[in-house]
Amino acid sequence: MKYLLIALAILISGMLYFMHQSNKASAERLKQAEIAHQQKLEQEKIDAINAAKSAEIRKSEAEKAKLLKAEEIKLISEKSDNEFKEQQQAKQKEVQHKKDMLEKYMKINNNWTRADLIAGSTARISLGNQVTELRKIREGLVEEEFYACLEPAKKDLLEAMDSAIFNYVYFMQNEIRLWEKQTKEKINYYNKLASSLETYTACKQAI
Repeated sequence: MKYLLIALAILISGMLYFMHQSNKASAERLKQAEIAHQQKLEQEKIDAINAAKSAEIRKSEAEKAKLLKAEEIKLISEKSDNEFKEQQQAKQKEVQHKKDMLEKYMKINNNWTRADLIAGSTARISLGNQVTELRKIREGLVEEEFYACLEPAKKDLLEAMDSAIFNYVYFMQNEIRLWEKQTKEKINYYNKLASSLETYTACKQAI
């Protein structure tokens, strides 16, 4: 009986020891699980913070890109506006230049017409001075440069001037053999004068 009690005590002690070790292991596993859970929560918190930071960075970069795009569009728009204004100013300058040329051409033409009228009503003996004046006006026209449209008008007017001057010279010589030349020069004069005025009018209307 004594030995049975001893064996039973040993058995109970073994069981208690085993239970203690088992409980100790379970507690350790629970502790490790709790630590792992806490670490997981901390990592999730860190991941959430990093994700929020990344989202904020992307948002900031998107805003910067948007601002840069808006600034780029603004610069392009301003450049286009400036180019358009420059083109308009250049066009206006060109139009004004043409108007100035037309005005200069007509001034020469009017000066010629007045001098021609005076020469036409001047006596043969006094016509030399008027012819000299006509030649001066012609030389002034030769020295002038006009834009392309007016150049044919200038050419016709110069030919008309030559015919008029030749005609006055023939008239001063007062020779019958030159009458036919006078008639031809007079016809050529009016034809070329009319042609030059037609070209001038077309150039004026084209502006």
